[in-house]
Amino acid sequence: MVVKVYGVTASPYVATVLVCLEEAGASYELVAVDMAAGENRSRHHLARSPFGKIPAFEDGEVTLFESRAIQRYVLRKYNRTDLLREGNLEESAMVDMWTEVEAHHYDPAISHIVGSCPNYWMLWKKLEAEAVRVANQGKQKQNKAIKMKASSLAVAAAVLVVAACSGCAPVAEATIESTCGAAAKGDRRVDVGFCARQFASYHGAAEADAWGLAKIAALIGVNLADDAVYDIGAGKIRPSPGGGAKGKKAMDACAKAYDAVGLAFAEASDELGARRYAAARQEMARVAALVQRCDGGLSRAGARSPLPKYSADCQQMAIIGIAITDLLK
Repeated sequence: MVVKVYGVTASPYVATVLVCLEEAGASYELVAVDMAAGENRSRHHLARSPFGKIPAFEDGEVTLFESRAIQRYVLRKYNRTDLLREGNLEESAMVDMWTEVEAHHYDPAISHIVGSCPNYWMLWKKLEAEAVRVANQGKQKQNKAIKMKASSLAVAAAVLVVAACSGCAPVAEATIESTCGAAAKGDRRVDVGFCARQFASYHGAAEADAWGLAKIAALIGVNLADDAVYDIGAGKIRPSPGGGAKGKKAMDACAKAYDAVGLAFAEASDELGARRYAAARQEMARVAALVQRCDGGLSRAGARSPLPKYSADCQQMAIIGIAITDLLK
């Protein structure tokens, strides 16, 4: 049976698993996971890898995550040369020692360098593709002004585009502004300024249509919820002193609530990807109740909520996502 590896070859953690499979001579299938589109947060991937990371691994009834655990499994099952030296106590201890060195000393030192290589390559490929797209549009629509609001790399790409063609690209920001405006007409609770700012800071939003912006709204919601969970876990956000032990317990419940918020947004993104708009609306509609569960728990504990911005931002992002989804046919 062919084993399946879920991930992308640009990830060094996926690559090390593939190297082990090649070394062992095992047949495998690489199943791509679109991290940029949030596929790693889909319920299907989370069933394989509960922390939303890559790689994930399937071999019949066996499902694994964490690259080093997968590597050991592959070497134990498929490799006949006993690279783990499990037949010799002293030699296996040496293997264990050096694998610990690799995990805790070598990997932290080298990972930021290795990670930069595919990231810069993928960024350049995106800029290169964008340059071609804008150049083609410039040839068709002469005398239009370029208005690009992006990072310095994107601005540099725009300069190359202007030099390459006699025409210019259409105004990319109009898509965001007009979509936010249309969403506000459908639901007066939509904060147009907040909507435009959130999308303007998200890479790729300027080129997205209404369907793409609806998906991005859900992914921004995932990020907001994940940030709340992280800040709670890291102790960056704490209940007011008056809450005491009950306040701390309520904050633990808040972490679970915001984790559920992130999952609801991720599910909405999945449903939008499949163009199941009613299901996407239902998922985003859950956000308000989940956020209010956190606020209510803190109130009952006698603690003032330290999460007003996350509460407001997550609820506003759900409102925006639903309103844009309502624009879709």
